[in-house]
Amino acid sequence: MKNSLRFAFFAMLLCISNASFGQILEWQFFSSTTGQEATYNATTNNANLETSVLTRGAGAAASGTVAAKTFLSTMTPSADKAAAIINNAYFQFTVKPKTGYYVSLTDLDLSLRISSVTLSAINYQFQYSLDGTNFNDIGSPTTLTDIATSGVFQPTIDLAQFANLKNVSSSTTITFRLYAWGGTTGSFGLGLSYSASVPSLIVGGVVSNAIATVSGDPKIEGWEFSTTPAGATVNATSQNANLNYPVLSSGAGFASTGGFNYSYVATLKTTTSTKAIAISDNVYFQVTIPPATGYKVSLSTLKYRFRAPNSSTNFRWAYSVDNGYTFTEIGSDILSPNISGGLDYQLDLSGVAALQNVPSTLILRMYVWNTTGTAATVGFGRIISGSNTGAPVNAVYLRGKVETLPALDQMEITVETTDNFQKKTLINDVLYFTNRVYTAFNVPSTLANYEFLSSNAGSTSDGITPTGTIISSTAGDIYVLARTINGVTGWTLVPTTEFFYASNSTTTAGMSVFKKTVTAGQRVEIPVVDNFQEAKPFAKMINYNVFRSVGSGNWNDNTKWEVSSDNVNWSSAVSAPTSGASAILIPAGQGLIVNTPASASIVTLNPTSKLTVNTETSFDATTLNLNSDATGTATFIDKGTSTITTANVQQYLNTARNWYISSPIASATVSSNITFYSYDESGSNTGYAAPATANWVSAPEGSSITVGKGYIAQPSGVTTLTFAGALNNNSTYSIPVTKSVVPSKAGFNLVGNPYPAYIDWSLVITDVENANIGTTMWYRTKNTGDVYTFATHNGTSGVTVTGTAYTTITKFIPPMQSFWIRVNDGTSSTNLKIKKTMLDHRDVSGNTMKAPKLVNNQLIRLQVSNGVNTDESVLCFNPNAVDGLDNYDSPKMSNNNSAIPEIYTVVGNEELVINGLNNSNLERVVPLGFRTGESNSFSIKISEIQNFDSNAQVLLRDNTENKEQEITSETAYNFSSGATSTTNRFTVILRTKGSATELKKTETYHFSVRVNENKKIEITGTNDIEGSATIEIYNVSGQKLANYILIKDTKVVYTPTINGLYFVVVNENGKKISEKLLIN
Repeated sequence: MKNSLRFAFFAMLLCISNASFGQILEWQFFSSTTGQEATYNATTNNANLETSVLTRGAGAAASGTVAAKTFLSTMTPSADKAAAIINNAYFQFTVKPKTGYYVSLTDLDLSLRISSVTLSAINYQFQYSLDGTNFNDIGSPTTLTDIATSGVFQPTIDLAQFANLKNVSSSTTITFRLYAWGGTTGSFGLGLSYSASVPSLIVGGVVSNAIATVSGDPKIEGWEFSTTPAGATVNATSQNANLNYPVLSSGAGFASTGGFNYSYVATLKTTTSTKAIAISDNVYFQVTIPPATGYKVSLSTLKYRFRAPNSSTNFRWAYSVDNGYTFTEIGSDILSPNISGGLDYQLDLSGVAALQNVPSTLILRMYVWNTTGTAATVGFGRIISGSNTGAPVNAVYLRGKVETLPALDQMEITVETTDNFQKKTLINDVLYFTNRVYTAFNVPSTLANYEFLSSNAGSTSDGITPTGTIISSTAGDIYVLARTINGVTGWTLVPTTEFFYASNSTTTAGMSVFKKTVTAGQRVEIPVVDNFQEAKPFAKMINYNVFRSVGSGNWNDNTKWEVSSDNVNWSSAVSAPTSGASAILIPAGQGLIVNTPASASIVTLNPTSKLTVNTETSFDATTLNLNSDATGTATFIDKGTSTITTANVQQYLNTARNWYISSPIASATVSSNITFYSYDESGSNTGYAAPATANWVSAPEGSSITVGKGYIAQPSGVTTLTFAGALNNNSTYSIPVTKSVVPSKAGFNLVGNPYPAYIDWSLVITDVENANIGTTMWYRTKNTGDVYTFATHNGTSGVTVTGTAYTTITKFIPPMQSFWIRVNDGTSSTNLKIKKTMLDHRDVSGNTMKAPKLVNNQLIRLQVSNGVNTDESVLCFNPNAVDGLDNYDSPKMSNNNSAIPEIYTVVGNEELVINGLNNSNLERVVPLGFRTGESNSFSIKISEIQNFDSNAQVLLRDNTENKEQEITSETAYNFSSGATSTTNRFTVILRTKGSATELKKTETYHFSVRVNENKKIEITGTNDIEGSATIEIYNVSGQKLANYILIKDTKVVYTPTINGLYFVVVNENGKKISEKLLIN
């Protein structure tokens, strides 16, 4: 009996305008006459890519032996890869999309040849780079053993696993290098190309004019053919461990299979001119995807190499989720050219809902038609590598996920056993035995120890008829609810309604439940018994037990756990949870430590809870959920070895505004409902549209989020971001940062916390690998006036300047938080190293581990206000600080907001928000800069003073108004100003009461004191001086610097060694007169 085929047309990614899938770059060397060319252009180059050129490193000189149809080198002898890198022993090519296009890479195939296993470089490895400087390994080193001079095709290299090789824009050039080592005088190279249609280097991928969906999921099954022609059916040559046995086969419309090596082909019985005939006559190829019991499968990408050596051929894919009973078309009709070596194609399956989370066998079919003649041969494979020979490349493979079936929330019914009957007592007045919604009642969306089942056919308003069928994903008992024609009206039930059932039905109030024991994947007809008119399949029972912690402590301590079989009634656990638990919950505020190896299925940490894996132990979990809400976010630290199959990490965003975030997983992409921007320190962003700028780069929907990079996220309202995928768990993350010459904010880089835990900034700055990074970090956050400001933390002194920020700022950087750092002067580029050893947890609620006050710090915090917004500047005295620029100083990040007044100190050309000074001299003068973008009234006061003697006094001198006033936390200096930016409007004077600065002035002057144009102090006596006068010059701390004798009509000049405040004291006939002078 012929199968039915439903024609449902999906808008697949293949329909995106100007999207190219398959081979985007190829090099065939058939036209090479020597193999010694210095460069070689790609012979197939996608029209929307810049020309790609194969080149040689300095250590990959052309081979001295002529070898046509190849690209050969005698590599500089290198003992290992490190030496090959130093010797530049590599081949190189680049991939760069043209303006307006994106490229996503999926595969790389190549044929290699060596002349000798003892003399040639026989080891190789690819690397790639996005900046031409920093390179990343692809896979592991490979050793060649075959010296066939015709070349040997290597195993396909998977590029889709790299998130940063997807949707790469025209602003980035991807550089690939093939390093080779381990030889002396023998040749190593690419080739050979048997004909002009046989490439030896192939890059597969997608080129599009919009963000493309290109899966990074792993390959779950694939077929790679060998020298032996394939038979009628072929098991997958590679597959996920949790699939049964995937099979590639052909339909009865093909007469024979086999006959060619490195391929799977079949010959048609009769001419097939249309798709309808192909469907009717079963002219198809077919692959199966069968999940094992207890697992489900989700498909993302189908990749295949289709060959039609006799004539051009049409084909179309379809799928079935009911064991081949019905088929639904996907993608579009494709016309393949006549090509013996095959062409690569890709089909995006990620948008087909029916192919996601499927617990039963999936079938994909390719219907083939419009071939010439009855003996036309078509199939999968093969790259021709020699005369009638092929290459072992992945001819067909699927990407996707194979996951365990989830444990759902507990169903609210009781289950009892009495003899051979089971009784279910309804607790609520809602029937929830199925995942459908019916007219008579609502059905909840969650069910715990039951797997939802639904029928695949029906014509009544319920969608279920007595002749419908259901398919179970796992073995067990299926229950079917039915009603009689004269029983209850509708399906509404009330509490305490009981259902009794056994192998035969026992009815109550016209209702009955039938039980049938099934095997996984078995089709089950809904029974028609007696006068039952309607039936609904509802659920299949699975084992269910859930654990939750009752306090902080060690994971393996059973007293820290309780267990439940219904998520309602709890009892003390007799053992700690294992992978057999359906679900594990750690409530808010609790912390568990894994101190011996442990495993789990689904582990959920509620907001503010924490989980630590200790050193020298391991932790495995199928799913790890780190939840977040307004109270905080759960955190996870792995000091040992953990294997987390899937992590779901939440970040709660409580309003529509700019949030500074980063990703805790490796494969995150920009979601559809949030706008993302990254920061380009060099200011070289081009071709942008507002609100993007030369510095702020828009990240398109679907583009990859780079680990360790900081982003601005703009949600449209209150939302919870969820990052799902593999958790960032490397021991170290190297984050590239730069300091360019041109930008006004040179060296400032926006980076992000890559881990799902807090980073201790004091450990970051003391790591020797971060010597070229400043000791200060900055947050951009909103203050209590709902205005964005910069908060500053100096990691050396532990001093923080937050203004009136909404949140507490400490040395601990929260998970998923992006922050600003600055590259030191003299360094153009470096890497910020963030390591697992720098991680910590947040402690109790409301305390974000505030940095303790350091007793050797003496601190004065100055605050300027315009009555609405404030800004701060800090003077921090420490015995280890110097008065010049050092690690105790923090540069000022201007808010660039005319409504926010700013104050700062200056050292050299650097504006400082925290000025670290040596505490050997606490009597000094410090110029205070002031900036405002508007005319207004302002005040300056002390908002905090720490560890100063009670005799300490802080004066503020207004050099414009020639006023001087003591300021305290309660006494502010008030003034007015127009828009201005000045470094010398104010001077902060620190002194001890009773020092030389307390000298009084008389009103009799027989001399003049001034600072001349050369910044020297000049004292001139008049002709009224009686006799002589003594002149003494003091600094601000009262130290005498010089003394002179002054007589009438003479002049003395003092040359200050540093800028600052000076006091000139003149003693004339017993009268002391003082003048205060400021040298800037």
